[in-house]
Amino acid sequence: MNLPRRNRNQPGASRLERKINRMNRLKALTQRLAPVWTIKSGWLALVITGVVVSLATADDSGRGSDRNHDHAPQIKGSWFQTIQSIDPAAPTQALVSFAKGGVITASANVSSLGTLHGTWTRKGDREFTWTALSLGLDPTGVHVVTFRVHDELKLARDGQSYRGRGQVELLSPDGHLITELPPTTTYGVRINAQ
Repeated sequence: MNLPRRNRNQPGASRLERKINRMNRLKALTQRLAPVWTIKSGWLALVITGVVVSLATADDSGRGSDRNHDHAPQIKGSWFQTIQSIDPAAPTQALVSFAKGGVITASANVSSLGTLHGTWTRKGDREFTWTALSLGLDPTGVHVVTFRVHDELKLARDGQSYRGRGQVELLSPDGHLITELPPTTTYGVRINAQ
Protein backbone atom coordinates (compact mmCIF):
# COMPACT_ATOMS: atom_id res chain seq x y z
CA MET A 1 0.00 0.00 0.00
CA ASN A 2 1.74 3.13 -1.18
CA LEU A 3 0.14 6.30 0.08
CA PRO A 4 1.40 9.73 -0.89
CA ARG A 5 4.14 10.84 1.51
CA ARG A 6 2.49 14.14 2.30
CA ASN A 7 -0.52 12.39 3.94
CA ARG A 8 1.41 10.10 6.30
CA ASN A 9 2.67 12.70 8.75
CA GLN A 10 -0.14 15.20 8.60
CA PRO A 11 -2.33 15.60 11.70
CA GLY A 12 -5.32 14.11 9.88
CA ALA A 13 -3.47 10.95 8.78
CA SER A 14 -5.14 7.70 9.76
CA ARG A 15 -3.69 5.26 12.27
CA LEU A 16 -2.87 2.86 9.45
CA GLU A 17 -0.97 5.53 7.56
CA ARG A 18 1.07 6.40 10.66
CA LYS A 19 1.89 2.72 11.25
CA ILE A 20 3.00 2.26 7.64
CA ASN A 21 5.24 5.31 7.95
CA ARG A 22 6.84 3.94 11.15
CA MET A 23 7.36 0.54 9.53
CA ASN A 24 9.05 2.11 6.50
CA ARG A 25 11.39 4.14 8.75
CA LEU A 26 12.26 0.99 10.74
CA LYS A 27 12.93 -0.92 7.51
CA ALA A 28 15.28 1.82 6.29
CA LEU A 29 17.11 1.84 9.63
CA THR A 30 17.64 -1.94 9.66
CA GLN A 31 18.96 -1.81 6.07
CA ARG A 32 21.51 0.81 7.12
CA LEU A 33 22.55 -1.22 10.20
CA ALA A 34 22.82 -4.60 8.46
CA PRO A 35 26.57 -4.27 7.72
CA VAL A 36 27.24 -3.28 11.34
CA TRP A 37 25.38 -6.34 12.68
CA THR A 38 27.31 -8.74 10.47
CA ILE A 39 30.64 -7.29 11.62
CA LYS A 40 29.73 -7.10 15.28
CA SER A 41 27.73 -10.32 15.66
CA GLY A 42 30.80 -12.13 17.00
CA TRP A 43 31.31 -9.43 19.64
CA LEU A 44 27.62 -9.55 20.57
CA ALA A 45 27.82 -13.33 21.09
CA LEU A 46 30.91 -12.85 23.27
CA VAL A 47 29.16 -10.20 25.42
CA ILE A 48 26.05 -12.36 25.86
CA THR A 49 28.24 -15.32 26.88
CA GLY A 50 30.01 -13.13 29.44
CA VAL A 51 26.70 -11.99 30.95
CA VAL A 52 25.42 -15.58 31.19
CA VAL A 53 28.64 -16.75 32.89
CA SER A 54 28.49 -13.81 35.34
CA LEU A 55 24.91 -14.61 36.29
CA ALA A 56 25.68 -18.31 36.70
CA THR A 57 28.58 -17.64 39.07
CA ALA A 58 26.76 -15.07 41.25
CA ASP A 59 25.82 -16.30 44.74
CA ASP A 60 22.27 -16.97 45.93
CA SER A 61 21.62 -13.51 47.32
CA GLY A 62 22.53 -11.74 44.10
CA ARG A 63 25.35 -9.75 45.75
CA GLY A 64 28.17 -11.52 43.85
CA SER A 65 30.24 -14.52 44.80
CA ASP A 66 31.83 -14.58 48.23
CA ARG A 67 35.08 -16.46 47.62
CA ASN A 68 35.70 -17.04 51.34
CA HIS A 69 32.58 -19.20 51.68
CA ASP A 70 32.48 -21.10 48.37
CA HIS A 71 33.55 -24.37 49.99
CA ALA A 72 32.13 -23.80 53.48
CA PRO A 73 29.27 -26.00 54.71
CA GLN A 74 25.89 -24.74 53.57
CA ILE A 75 22.75 -24.24 55.66
CA LYS A 76 20.44 -24.65 52.65
CA GLY A 77 18.18 -27.65 53.02
CA SER A 78 15.72 -29.06 55.55
CA TRP A 79 16.44 -29.84 59.19
CA PHE A 80 14.87 -31.60 62.17
CA GLN A 81 15.41 -29.26 65.11
CA THR A 82 15.06 -29.78 68.85
CA ILE A 83 14.54 -26.69 71.02
CA GLN A 84 15.36 -26.74 74.73
CA SER A 85 13.83 -24.04 76.91
CA ILE A 86 13.03 -23.79 80.62
CA ASP A 87 11.52 -27.29 80.79
CA PRO A 88 14.18 -29.76 79.54
CA ALA A 89 11.72 -32.62 80.03
CA ALA A 90 9.47 -31.20 77.31
CA PRO A 91 11.62 -30.10 74.34
CA THR A 92 9.94 -28.56 71.33
CA GLN A 93 10.58 -30.12 67.94
CA ALA A 94 10.47 -28.32 64.63
CA LEU A 95 10.99 -28.80 60.93
CA VAL A 96 13.07 -25.96 59.46
CA SER A 97 13.88 -25.31 55.79
CA PHE A 98 16.50 -22.85 54.59
CA ALA A 99 16.02 -22.01 50.91
CA LYS A 100 18.16 -20.37 48.27
CA GLY A 101 18.01 -16.59 48.45
CA GLY A 102 17.68 -16.38 52.24
CA VAL A 103 14.14 -17.68 52.78
CA ILE A 104 13.30 -19.75 55.86
CA THR A 105 10.09 -21.59 56.75
CA ALA A 106 9.54 -23.61 59.90
CA SER A 107 6.82 -25.35 61.84
CA ALA A 108 6.88 -26.71 65.38
CA ASN A 109 4.82 -28.97 67.64
CA VAL A 110 3.31 -25.93 69.41
CA SER A 111 -0.43 -25.59 68.80
CA SER A 112 -0.52 -21.79 69.16
CA LEU A 113 2.36 -21.28 66.73
CA GLY A 114 1.60 -21.33 63.01
CA THR A 115 4.14 -21.70 60.25
CA LEU A 116 7.11 -19.35 60.59
CA HIS A 117 8.22 -17.32 57.57
CA GLY A 118 11.39 -15.27 57.49
CA THR A 119 14.92 -14.71 56.27
CA TRP A 120 18.38 -16.10 57.00
CA THR A 121 21.88 -14.86 56.30
CA ARG A 122 25.45 -16.09 56.68
CA LYS A 123 27.45 -14.37 59.44
CA GLY A 124 30.73 -16.25 59.10
CA ASP A 125 32.37 -19.43 57.85
CA ARG A 126 29.85 -21.78 59.49
CA GLU A 127 27.70 -19.20 61.29
CA PHE A 128 24.19 -18.18 60.31
CA THR A 129 21.39 -16.10 61.77
CA TRP A 130 17.69 -16.07 61.01
CA THR A 131 14.54 -14.24 62.03
CA ALA A 132 11.00 -15.37 61.27
CA LEU A 133 7.43 -14.41 62.14
CA SER A 134 4.26 -16.38 62.78
CA LEU A 135 0.73 -15.21 63.42
CA GLY A 136 -0.89 -16.34 66.67
CA LEU A 137 -4.64 -16.71 66.25
CA ASP A 138 -7.40 -17.20 68.80
CA PRO A 139 -9.92 -20.07 68.36
CA THR A 140 -12.10 -17.86 66.14
CA GLY A 141 -9.19 -17.06 63.80
CA VAL A 142 -8.55 -13.50 65.01
CA HIS A 143 -4.89 -12.39 64.99
CA VAL A 144 -4.04 -11.77 68.67
CA VAL A 145 -0.24 -12.02 68.79
CA THR A 146 2.76 -12.23 66.47
CA PHE A 147 5.63 -14.56 67.35
CA ARG A 148 9.07 -13.30 66.33
CA VAL A 149 11.75 -16.00 66.53
CA HIS A 150 15.46 -15.25 66.19
CA ASP A 151 18.20 -17.88 66.17
CA GLU A 152 21.98 -17.84 65.72
CA LEU A 153 23.45 -21.11 64.50
CA LYS A 154 26.86 -22.69 64.05
CA LEU A 155 27.14 -25.61 61.66
CA ALA A 156 29.25 -28.63 62.50
CA ARG A 157 32.33 -29.02 60.28
CA ASP A 158 30.66 -31.79 58.28
CA GLY A 159 27.57 -29.61 57.63
CA GLN A 160 25.18 -32.31 58.93
CA SER A 161 24.16 -30.69 62.24
CA TYR A 162 24.09 -27.36 64.01
CA ARG A 163 23.79 -25.86 67.48
CA GLY A 164 22.31 -22.50 68.25
CA ARG A 165 20.82 -20.03 70.68
CA GLY A 166 17.40 -18.60 70.12
CA GLN A 167 14.98 -16.00 71.37
CA VAL A 168 11.20 -15.81 71.05
CA GLU A 169 9.35 -12.52 71.38
CA LEU A 170 5.61 -11.94 71.54
CA LEU A 171 4.41 -8.86 69.69
CA SER A 172 1.00 -7.21 69.60
CA PRO A 173 -0.76 -7.37 66.21
CA ASP A 174 0.47 -3.81 65.53
CA GLY A 175 4.11 -4.85 66.21
CA HIS A 176 4.77 -3.63 69.76
CA LEU A 177 6.82 -5.89 72.05
CA ILE A 178 4.68 -7.60 74.71
CA THR A 179 7.28 -9.89 76.26
CA GLU A 180 10.39 -11.98 75.60
CA LEU A 181 10.39 -15.66 76.45
CA PRO A 182 13.51 -17.16 78.09
CA PRO A 183 16.40 -17.91 75.67
CA THR A 184 16.47 -21.33 74.04
CA THR A 185 19.19 -23.66 72.85
CA THR A 186 18.68 -25.43 69.55
CA TYR A 187 20.12 -28.51 67.94
CA GLY A 188 19.41 -29.38 64.31
CA VAL A 189 20.12 -32.45 62.20
CA ARG A 190 20.03 -32.27 58.40
CA ILE A 191 17.28 -34.26 56.68
CA ASN A 192 19.02 -36.19 53.88
CA ALA A 193 17.45 -38.01 50.95
CA GLN A 194 17.37 -41.77 51.38
